[in-house]
Amino acid sequence: MERRHLTREEIEHEIRVAQVENREVFLKRAVIPPLSLSDFQFVNGITLEDSVITGDFYLGGAQIEGNLNLSNVRIDGSLYLGKTIIKGDLLMPNAIVARPFNLIGAKISGKVDFEGLEVYGFLSGVKTEISGDANLNRVKILDKEEEGFTIKGDLFLSEAIIRGSCFVEEATVEGGVDFRHANIGGSLDLKNSKIKEFLFLKDLFIKGVVNLEGVKAQGILR
Repeated sequence: MERRHLTREEIEHEIRVAQVENREVFLKRAVIPPLSLSDFQFVNGITLEDSVITGDFYLGGAQIEGNLNLSNVRIDGSLYLGKTIIKGDLLMPNAIVARPFNLIGAKISGKVDFEGLEVYGFLSGVKTEISGDANLNRVKILDKEEEGFTIKGDLFLSEAIIRGSCFVEEATVEGGVDFRHANIGGSLDLKNSKIKEFLFLKDLFIKGVVNLEGVKAQGILR
């Protein structure tokens, strides 16, 4: 089934109707233009599952009273969720983000599912708060080549608070991975991950165990 092409006017209409009907914003399996919904308050969740966003997607500072479902989404630009409040789960399994993904200072009341996510450029979850588990198994954080320079494929979770466990098994990171000053209420599993540069675990506070079995990195700093 082909994706339906939506205009900004059609997207805004769907958001208004969903607000009135107190239901999820439904933008599944669509082609969506670059979109900014920063600082918007949603009375329920949002699903863009299987959709393509043809440029940048901004939700910074938005409040979502439900799940944000970006499963299998392709974003042809950057994704900005800085300081977004999600009163549910953040779901992005097998999504592709063509430029950096900024999650700095976001607060997520449920779990995070990034299994199989691909990001070109960095993924920053600095100071992010996650109430459930964070699943980053098989993520790929890859360098992004721009004209005249390279955006390193780094994974930043420094100063993050993850009240559950954090799973980063079989990940591929072309830059470094930074957990400095993070707080994890469960365990941290990095089994069989490949990190081209350094893995930073200095000043990590963790209640459970750290599994580094099979990790390949330029160095591990603890």
